[in-house]
Amino acid sequence: MKLKELGDIECDFVFDCSGFARLIMNKKYNINWKVYKDLAVNEAIIFPKDTNPDDEIMSYTNSVAMKNGWVFEIPLRHRIGRGYIFDNNFTTTDDAIKEVEERYGEVEVKKNIKFDGGRLEKFWHKNCIAIGLSSSFIEPLEATSIMFTINQVMQLNNLKHALYEKDNVNYIREMYDKVMINSSDHIKDFVHFHYLGKRKDSVFWKSFRDNYKSSDFVNYMIDAIKYGDYQHFMVDKNVSGVNFNGHGWLAIAYGLGMIETDKMIMRGIENLSPTIDDTVNLFKSVVETQSESHLELLKKIDSTDINRVDFPIESGLIDKI
Repeated sequence: MKLKELGDIECDFVFDCSGFARLIMNKKYNINWKVYKDLAVNEAIIFPKDTNPDDEIMSYTNSVAMKNGWVFEIPLRHRIGRGYIFDNNFTTTDDAIKEVEERYGEVEVKKNIKFDGGRLEKFWHKNCIAIGLSSSFIEPLEATSIMFTINQVMQLNNLKHALYEKDNVNYIREMYDKVMINSSDHIKDFVHFHYLGKRKDSVFWKSFRDNYKSSDFVNYMIDAIKYGDYQHFMVDKNVSGVNFNGHGWLAIAYGLGMIETDKMIMRGIENLSPTIDDTVNLFKSVVETQSESHLELLKKIDSTDINRVDFPIESGLIDKI
């Protein structure tokens, strides 16, 4: 490998970790970047808000639908991470900022990021493997980028014997590519599915289904949900790697108003014990009578061995995390 400042460096294997620049796989080896045309958003403005560490904070991330995309709100002790992820085919950066300020008041934009959701057509070429953002990027919804990168490394750990071989490894490269491509495409389908709601208050939402066509797999999932035979979802279309199982698809479908409860078919498990109502009541009881606030728990962690925190449910089965 030849570097501008360090000159020639001998190496057996190279990882392209150059992020969106994709310096080796895309720029040097000309491996094509396949743009996901069924993904909408392509730009982000980041506008965090400083907070008092003694104020109560949310124990969850908010994803807030906007006229041309969505805003994330991620609470930390000292600030709330916020960003508007939008489709700049329907609005400008300046208008996106105005839209944000209509909801949050005056904001200071720290970053403006443009991106094309997609993936490389090959993840492993010769003695180089693309990792992380240089190999695939969907969009921030569901925060899949870190998960996907970890999965890449875990899959490579199973193939480390092939990293230093020069002959007879084509089948391993092809299998790795197949797993990564299927995983990336599956994540893309799941994220696209989030946008198939009933919102019609802007041109972006009114025209979404026409502008960003659903894949065959997403259409299959819509039909399966409409039919109601949730027991037989064929969600695992990957050879291996990352995927979202039926529970994830059902959770989003429920939020989008797609589920018709009178058609729910759970063959073979009609008589659940405890029942769903029993489970819901247990959760309510724990939240109302045993759970601390998020801030109280964080303060306890600050003053406690982080590896031993009492779990609030004294179940006899789980008493520590």
